[in-house]
Amino acid sequence: MKYVIFLLSFISTPSAADAFSMETTACFGTCPAYRVDVFSDGVIVYKGDAHTKLVGTYRLPSNPELFQRILRLLDENSFQKLRDDYGWVGEGEESPCSEEWTDHPSTVLSYSLRAI
Repeated sequence: MKYVIFLLSFISTPSAADAFSMETTACFGTCPAYRVDVFSDGVIVYKGDAHTKLVGTYRLPSNPELFQRILRLLDENSFQKLRDDYGWVGEGEESPCSEEWTDHPSTVLSYSLRAI
């Protein structure tokens, strides 16, 4: 019986997947806060958190070509050369922004690729 339980837990464990994510964060007002994950197999997941037409998690119709289009756009626009963070900087560091505000939402772009 222990063997069957172990096997089932192994099967249900999610594996790492190639994915691109875009997330917008909340502000002190009515800024929409949501996240969209696009996976290499075409699965698209939307999660609306606040001030969006749809709140909750939804699986959108699959689009297998979308992930490859996103990778091409990231490459064409030198995504790898962008800074990891454009927010607050430490003491003595120069900010890439001319002004810093506390009430603005952020946009977070990220992608992960499985090691081959």
